[in-house]
Amino acid sequence: MKRTTLRLIMVLLLIALVLSIQSGCTKQLAILVYDDSYSYMGFSQEALDSLSLGYTLTTYYGDFQTAFSSAAWDMVIFDNPYWGLPGDVLSLLQDYVARGGKLVMSTWMPAVNNTHGLWAQLGYSYSTYFENLVDVDKLFSDEWLLNNPYKTPDLELSSMADEFFGVDGFPGSVVGDGRIIASFDGSGAYNMGAVIWANSGRTILNAFLLADAYDYYGDEPLDADGDGMADATEWWADEISYVSTRPGSKIQPSLSSSSGSAIGELGNNAL
Repeated sequence: MKRTTLRLIMVLLLIALVLSIQSGCTKQLAILVYDDSYSYMGFSQEALDSLSLGYTLTTYYGDFQTAFSSAAWDMVIFDNPYWGLPGDVLSLLQDYVARGGKLVMSTWMPAVNNTHGLWAQLGYSYSTYFENLVDVDKLFSDEWLLNNPYKTPDLELSSMADEFFGVDGFPGSVVGDGRIIASFDGSGAYNMGAVIWANSGRTILNAFLLADAYDYYGDEPLDADGDGMADATEWWADEISYVSTRPGSKIQPSLSSSSGSAIGELGNNAL
C-alpha cells in the first residue's frame, strides 16, 4: 500500500475520532423541570436557557409525577417555592436519587414534611424555618462550584421586600456525605446550612427559596453585581452546570401511589 494511501487512512481515522468525541460532548441530557414559581420569575428556566440545555417543563405536581415516572431522566431541576406537595412526590425524588439520579432543588417542603427520607438522602437534616428573608452567603468566596460558569455574588435576600411567601429559609445540618457550601448570613454554625452538596456532587439542595430574589414592588430581580443577569439565575446555572458533569445514572423512578389530592388541598406558601 502506498504511503499516501496510509496517510489518507490515518487522516480519515483522526477525523472520525474527533467527530465521535464532539458528538459525545454535545449529547443532550434528558432534563425534567418542575417550577411552580410565577411566570415573571422562572430563574431555573433562565439558567437552563443560558447553558443551552433543553428540558421538559412541568408546573403542576400531577404533571411532574406523571412525566417523572413515565421515562428515564438524566437530571431533575425542582423549583418549589409555592405549592404544597404530597409525600409520594418526595418519595419519587428519594428513589430517583438513591438509584443514582441527579437533582438540583429549591423547596419549602422541609417546613411541612421535615421527617421525610428525601432530606437525609440529600445530606440534610432540618433545624427550623425563617419567616423573614435572610441573606445566603457562600462559606468561601472562591467556592468553585458557585463561580462557574458565572461568578455569583452572595444572595442579599434581606434587601428584598418580603411580601409574598409565608416561610422562606430552612436552616439545617448535614448527614451522610452532605457538605454545607453556603449558609444563612455566612454563619459557620453546624445547623445554619442553606445550600447542601451531597451524593458525591450528584445533588444540591437549596434549603431556601431562590424565588425570593425578586423585588415584587420594583418588578425586578436581585442583581447585586449589576451584570444584567439575575443573581438567582446565576446560582441556578452554576449549580446545574456542576451537577450535570458529575457521574450519575439515567433513572426512571419507581412509581409511587397517587395521593389523589387536589392541589388546593395541599396548601400553598403564600402570606
